[in-house]
Amino acid sequence: MNEKTPRTPFEFLSQTGRCALSRIGVSNFRSFGPDGFVLEGLKKINLLVGKNNAGKSNVLQAIDLFAASQKTRNVEVERFSRHHDTEGELKFHLAVDHDWLLDGLALGGDASSDLAAKFPTGIPISARKDSSLAESPNNLNELVRDGRRFREWERIVQARDKQRSSQYRSPQDLTNDILATVRERVREAASELFKQSLMLPVFRQLTSPTTGGDSAPRDTRPRAAHSSVIVCNGAGVISDLRDRQHTEVGEETKEESFVKLQTFVRKLIGDERLTIEVPPQSDVLILRSHGLRRELKDFGTGLHHLVILCAALAMYSRSVVYLEEPEVHLHPDLQRHFLRFIREQTDNLYFVTTHSNVLLDEFGTEKVAVYHVEHDTRQSRVARVSSPAHGRSVLRDLGYSASDLLQTNGVIWVEGPSDRIYLLKWLKLVDDQLIENLHFSFAFLGGSSIKHFGFDDVPPSDADNADGERVASLIEIIRINPNHHVVIDRDEDEGVPPTKAATREAMRQLGDKVWLTAGREVENYVPVGCIQEALGGRYARLESLTFGASEHIGACLHRDTSFPKTYDKVSCAREFTAKMNVNSLLILDLRAQIDRLAERIRGWNKSHYALMS
Repeated sequence: MNEKTPRTPFEFLSQTGRCALSRIGVSNFRSFGPDGFVLEGLKKINLLVGKNNAGKSNVLQAIDLFAASQKTRNVEVERFSRHHDTEGELKFHLAVDHDWLLDGLALGGDASSDLAAKFPTGIPISARKDSSLAESPNNLNELVRDGRRFREWERIVQARDKQRSSQYRSPQDLTNDILATVRERVREAASELFKQSLMLPVFRQLTSPTTGGDSAPRDTRPRAAHSSVIVCNGAGVISDLRDRQHTEVGEETKEESFVKLQTFVRKLIGDERLTIEVPPQSDVLILRSHGLRRELKDFGTGLHHLVILCAALAMYSRSVVYLEEPEVHLHPDLQRHFLRFIREQTDNLYFVTTHSNVLLDEFGTEKVAVYHVEHDTRQSRVARVSSPAHGRSVLRDLGYSASDLLQTNGVIWVEGPSDRIYLLKWLKLVDDQLIENLHFSFAFLGGSSIKHFGFDDVPPSDADNADGERVASLIEIIRINPNHHVVIDRDEDEGVPPTKAATREAMRQLGDKVWLTAGREVENYVPVGCIQEALGGRYARLESLTFGASEHIGACLHRDTSFPKTYDKVSCAREFTAKMNVNSLLILDLRAQIDRLAERIRGWNKSHYALMS
């Protein structure tokens, strides 16, 4: 068997955006009872969202307790740290990512696909507070249910440990060694990930030992007796930075962290000429920005807090970072910049508590997982946010109203869900830095899709109604957010002026913010070749398919091939877009229209997008 060098847990995190420990949780700890909590599907950045006193900080303390258990088998848990309703045993809940388990082994696809199907969020296992691994999944033996898979898993186990049996007599013997392999990988991941932990508490203030160090905010919350978490609340940062700026020969590594801090702040505030300095024998931090040289305190509280955050991240890498409410003193645009920055430019594993709806824009983004923490008066509970509907319920729980949410960076209005799939693909082809729910959002208008965004005050009259009441109502809704673009199907022959009242009125009032399709509908921008490649081998006479810009694609498919008369437009959109490349944009006016839309989105996010260029 050919082997490759296994990745470290932080290399795995950086390359995949996923944590080698795909689950971590605890039972019978503080506000969490016997049911406890689990953070499923851990990513590089894990956002904990909930009201005050819901239990978010207790999640961080539980993870810190687990980190302490990796350094000693005698972790002490004070009585006040147990859940008040039970004397049950404190227990950790873990899982190892299936790709991490197999990492470094040149294997066929069966083992990986088996694991992904049976344990989509990782292979679960439990551990006691002394770090000894306890229960394991009782269905591991199903992985070796037939002879071919038995032999493959036999090779996997032996590749991990050459001392294991060369021939297993029974599936149970092999299952026991599979479990042992899982345990080893859990230990490897945990011991490497939690070597160093960093806490950035919500109370942050720059101080130095000689100027008010004793008055620096302190993080006095109880921690595990063996916790080795480094608390970075701003105390002593100025003197530390001074030592890193003015170094002796041979201390280049310390100087590099100072340069890194300066680079971080430059990127975040968009000033590539910014300089940071701490004069010798001084307890003052000075910034030179946009031609001004002033003390940091003169630049405002937001920059003050940003320097504390960046200083900590510049000094510590490949660490577990507990970050409390980064949104404090940061305006919404800077919050977005900061979260994107730590996602793309740092190599830590983050657990972040927040109340910010701006940070929740990251839901669905690669490398970010969102968890909702609630308290039901008896105990806390945690659930991963897995759908837009759940995300909306979280926002309601935090007290945000519809008027807050309408201030998204920009809205692209389309007539149906399949149009969204096409536009996402086309935008990715011209600019893969534009991200849905970060730089723009979609909303649906027209047809039966009106029910999807619940505007009950819109009269259900026909779109062609001459009085235009429904049209006027929709246009007012669109205009609530000034950053909008509307994509409308022509529903007429190519080149024929639109006859629908809704289309005419939208074009009259919204002007160049309307994209009227050159063909009958959005689907007419799909090249015939993409359709043939996507559906090839499934329908007869597909090679004879033709259609014009004014024809309905579904009708042409049914006319020319064995394609059914009724079909799922969303499923087809996914299949067709999977076959598209940049040359697919060279049809009708698609390239010009999508370039115009991309440029408009960049305008909506001008300061944000400048940081990505």
